Amino acid sequence: MTHSDTDPAVNPEPRLPANSPGLRAGGFSDKLRVLDLFSGIGGFSLGLERTGGFETVAFCEIEPFPRRVLAKHWPEVPCFDDVRTLEGASCGRVDVITAGFPCQDISLSGRGEGITGARSGLWSEVARLVGELR
Repeated sequence: MTHSDTDPAVNPEPRLPANSPGLRAGGFSDKLRVLDLFSGIGGFSLGLERTGGFETVAFCEIEPFPRRVLAKHWPEVPCFDDVRTLEGASCGRVDVITAGFPCQDISLSGRGEGITGARSGLWSEVARLVGELR
């Protein structure tokens, strides 16, 4: 470990703004709870959790290999397999939703099916869950 790894001037502790819902005078009262959709191997959750202000409460990923990675690194966090059948009530309290939804249908290298294509159209499931979890 080098001096710069522990020097707060070089590597300050990440902090949420003073008016964040998860903060009280003197520190965090609780962490913001994350629902990670189209999770892949958990990049959004990993980054958010490393700030110290977030905890992942549920994943949703349909592909088997990434699901195994998520289960290894977050063994206590439920991982739902299909965003189309996921119900907001199954997730408990959620403060933040992340979604790396598929973009093949809107990509220039895709078939050009657009935002309503079979894959990219899954963004509407994110909107549905936001409505359910408000």
